[in-house]
Amino acid sequence: MAKHTSLVLHDESDEELWAWAQYRAKVLKFKDTSEYMLKLVEKDRKGEVKWPKR
Repeated sequence: MAKHTSLVLHDESDEELWAWAQYRAKVLKFKDTSEYMLKLVEKDRKGEVKWPKR
């Protein structure tokens, strides 16, 4: 059974990031933005995403 969640956008920068995610999902031929975002989380979990030091 599919699970559902919601994202709340608080300001303009969040909207810009969401628009970018939608764009990338289409370019990379994911079925939707959620599939793209879950793939990013999966890659992060595997250590394939490089984050800058905080």
